[in-house]
Amino acid sequence: QGGDSVDHIRKIIAIVGTPHSSDMDWIPRSSRGLVNSCARASNGRDFKSLFSLPLASREVMGLLASMLHFNPSKRPHVQEALWHPCLASFGPDTDPAVAMASDMYPVD
Repeated sequence: QGGDSVDHIRKIIAIVGTPHSSDMDWIPRSSRGLVNSCARASNGRDFKSLFSLPLASREVMGLLASMLHFNPSKRPHVQEALWHPCLASFGPDTDPAVAMASDMYPVD
């Protein structure tokens, strides 16, 4: 948890790393100064050090990192994530709940 929006941004950047300038394009120009003021240079953290996942593979950690990319447009879409080898057993062809959720349209 963070104390306020600035603290939230600092904590996110400490984990995922300082965003490249091209990853800031989605943020309105009027708000970029806030993000830049929060950004202390960071290479991010190794996700294994954050979780008790001693058996988690690099593949799982890579999927997690891609899903937490700073720029939302560079994150995998739900279908891409579901077809990732790590989640293949939860695909719509094998899991009825996933198939039903896949048929729903976004609400936003």
